[in-house]
Amino acid sequence: ITSFLILEEAPPILFIAIGLDNGSIYCIKGDIARERITRIKLQVETGPTGSQSSVTGLAFRVDGTALQLFAVTPTSVSLFNLQGQPPKCQTLDQIGCHGNSVTMSNRQ
Repeated sequence: ITSFLILEEAPPILFIAIGLDNGSIYCIKGDIARERITRIKLQVETGPTGSQSSVTGLAFRVDGTALQLFAVTPTSVSLFNLQGQPPKCQTLDQIGCHGNSVTMSNRQ
């Protein structure tokens, strides 16, 4: 596990994102206490050399009813729109950052 994030929506709904060193992101959404959950596996796009990069940062953004997940690797910044099925990945930048260097602001 290289990155971990929890978003609490209207209780008891949680959204958990777990980033791994192989570029995978496992998401768990729902009422965990009552075991009413949905699991989603996401994959960040491979780097320019074709190798998979570890997920070094995660951030959620709620915009109205839309839930978005930002994923950072050393070589990219990606955005997943979690409202669609399957969630769509959009690469925002080909420059990322290493671990312990990621932050997100709500300013627009």
